[in-house]
Amino acid sequence: MYREVVESTSSLEKIKNSKFLVFVHPVRNLKEVEVLIEQYKAEHHKANHIVRAYRMLTTQGIIAYNTDDGEPGRSSGPPIEAALEGRNLVNTLVVVVRYFGGIKLGVGGLIRAYGGSAARLLDRTKTREIIKHSIVQIHTPHRNYSDVMFIMEQTGLKFEQEYSLDGAVIRLNLPEKDVPEICSRFNPFPDIIIKVL
Repeated sequence: MYREVVESTSSLEKIKNSKFLVFVHPVRNLKEVEVLIEQYKAEHHKANHIVRAYRMLTTQGIIAYNTDDGEPGRSSGPPIEAALEGRNLVNTLVVVVRYFGGIKLGVGGLIRAYGGSAARLLDRTKTREIIKHSIVQIHTPHRNYSDVMFIMEQTGLKFEQEYSLDGAVIRLNLPEKDVPEICSRFNPFPDIIIKVL
């Protein structure tokens, strides 16, 4: 199961005289990411590097991106992305702003500094499980309408409905894990048509 952060958080770590300012944000789209990055570039224009990574869950799957922002290749962005992936986090942006302190860390040191500082903050950040939902559409003829309403009342589900000459269409927004059980309640009524959208 995927998780997402529920609030923005930040931390400051000092590693061999360099300051690593770490920021975590929930994000819903690329526009939000771009706005936050521009804010960090403006606010920390004297920083040596503004490294970032994000993962977003879309209808087509996960979109992931990272950049080293001038650090040696694959030494900073990928470790941050790995911290996100290792925690199954999506819809999350991590930005690490580095102010160089005069001591070179080497590629291994950079990997540990960026990935480690991101991981430590992510471990302290509140997250929640993402529950996937499906739309269930129930088409019932008028003769079964009261049966459907009885089941809806028993389950306490919220729904939308539309009426037509040949019956009613009821739409439910259900967690995917509940769809089979709810749909099975309509099995005794062969004239009811159920579609999972």
